[in-house]
Amino acid sequence: MSQAPACDEPEVVECVCERDAYCCETEWDSTCVSQADEFCDGQCA
Repeated sequence: MSQAPACDEPEVVECVCERDAYCCETEWDSTCVSQADEFCDGQCA
């Protein structure tokens, strides 16, 4: 069962998922949050 991305910004979610499919297919974990902050100009919880 996949977990929905823990981010309210669709553009950020799309950016992260393009970089790391695990974030959308399996689990949105702390690595995904870090990628959002570092590569996608996003602030996610």
